Amino acid sequence: MKAFLQAFFSSNYIPHGHCYLWQSGLVWLHGMSDALIALAYYSIPIFLIYLSYKRSDIPFRGAFWLFGAFIVCCGTTHLLEIWTLWHPIYWLTGGMKAVTAIISLYTALALIQLTPQALALPSPAQLEIANQTLEQLNQALETRVAQRTEELTKTIQQLQNEVEQRQQAETELQRSNQELEQFAYVASHDLQEPLRVIVSYTELLAQKYQKQLDEKADKYITYIVNAASRMQALIEDLLSYSRVGRCDFRLVSTDCNQVVDQVIHALHIAIAESNANITRDRLPTIKADKEQFTRLLQNLIGNAIKYRQEEPPQIHITATQQDNQWRFAVRDNGIGIEAQYAERIFIIFQRLHTRRQYSGTGLGLAICKKIVQRHNGNIWVESELGKGSVFWFTMPVD
Repeated sequence: MKAFLQAFFSSNYIPHGHCYLWQSGLVWLHGMSDALIALAYYSIPIFLIYLSYKRSDIPFRGAFWLFGAFIVCCGTTHLLEIWTLWHPIYWLTGGMKAVTAIISLYTALALIQLTPQALALPSPAQLEIANQTLEQLNQALETRVAQRTEELTKTIQQLQNEVEQRQQAETELQRSNQELEQFAYVASHDLQEPLRVIVSYTELLAQKYQKQLDEKADKYITYIVNAASRMQALIEDLLSYSRVGRCDFRLVSTDCNQVVDQVIHALHIAIAESNANITRDRLPTIKADKEQFTRLLQNLIGNAIKYRQEEPPQIHITATQQDNQWRFAVRDNGIGIEAQYAERIFIIFQRLHTRRQYSGTGLGLAICKKIVQRHNGNIWVESELGKGSVFWFTMPVD
């Protein structure tokens, strides 16, 4: 091994400059030329490394590295050529040329394999066409986006106009409802006194002159008394309906169990006459206007007693919590309601039966709906004719 290295770096040969007869001009010509070529060779890999660093997406990175190694070896052979002008280390120079040959052959083979892929890359003309196509598509897309934006702007403007119109209509409707409630309240309040006078004097007339006149006169007096009584009940219910939206709304802690007990006490005569059985589960304590909540339950329980079948009424009240609201149910075994009337019965003055069948003014359930809505709840009925009804309503949880 030592002998090989001594031979490899041996200087027992004639320097290359001797071949040039040590003519200074010729020696310097070859020396400077090889130096400039080596400098150029070394600068190329530096550029390739910089390009590869800046463009990490560049294809054929392996070929770049191979080509860089080949260029470095070429530059090194030229530096050794300068050295051999004065120092004849031809074995080292030959070894470097062999390494360069091996790398160059490997690079050539790699380039042959990469040629189909390189040929598949689009040419500048093809890239220009593709770029023009993309620009056209982009312009078309921008045009469509502009058109769509304009359409959306018009649609949004229309929606804003509709919202404004609806808000104006709602404001007008609210004002009209307030005026209507004010009118109903004033009219009902002002009609009470003259109506009481009519009822009082008609009853006095009936008591004093009944059976002293003919049958027709007695019948007419009875008609007047009955009509005045119905009118008085209607005005009282109308006042109650208008008061729901006008009176002070006080949310207080309300024990629903006590409210049911109060309603049962208030309806004890009707309960006794009908042999009604009223039961309840354990009910919650909620935030509500106690007076209005009592009126709500009294109307629902009173209706369950009124619209009964032949057997005694069975009424059961429950409440379950669902998310952020209490869901109350007043269940009965009464005459029931056809599904087509499930919404109509909550409209003011809407009745499903004649006064001869069932007394009333047609305001009870309308009052219930107004009370529930004022508590931010909903009310509805599930019923089947002849099989009873379940009146549901919701109240917010505290």
